[in-house]
Amino acid sequence: MNVQDATMLIAKIRIRYPNAYQNFGPEDMVELREVILEDLGHLPFNVVNAALRQFAANDVKGYPPTSGQLMQYIDQAAHPEDKNGEEAWLMVKRAARCDHSAAQEQFEQLPETIKKAIGSPGFLVDLGYSQVSEDAVRKSLFMRTYSDTLKRVQEERKVAPAVLAALEGTRQERLNG
Repeated sequence: MNVQDATMLIAKIRIRYPNAYQNFGPEDMVELREVILEDLGHLPFNVVNAALRQFAANDVKGYPPTSGQLMQYIDQAAHPEDKNGEEAWLMVKRAARCDHSAAQEQFEQLPETIKKAIGSPGFLVDLGYSQVSEDAVRKSLFMRTYSDTLKRVQEERKVAPAVLAALEGTRQERLNG
């Protein structure tokens, strides 16, 4: 997204939320544009605009979106493979029903977020051999771990490339200094 795109995005936001920017002067609008470019400039305008339209369609509070809210809509659209906890648990249970010699293959077929949550094919083997009475406890532990893992992955996907580069530069300085 470039300066012209950011200006157009602000215009669309002002039309949808006219009261939000009533007291903004020209300098404030320049600052707003700069913030939008910092937060969302790495994305194509059509993607950010689609997120704005989706946000506005679901908005019931009447406040304009933050960059983070737009990123959340973009992330959801870009990653439909993210499962809710129940769907993820069913996938894990199905994978655990296999013969323990096929656990590695079943593990590799799971979505990345689920693999991060369970850690290894050994979890599938253990789950396959566990007693039915243990299922509620294992499910509860999995759901908590999966929820935390999914949140972490989603947060990582929202970080702008410029921020990642700056963090990596800082990390390298610490390692070398």
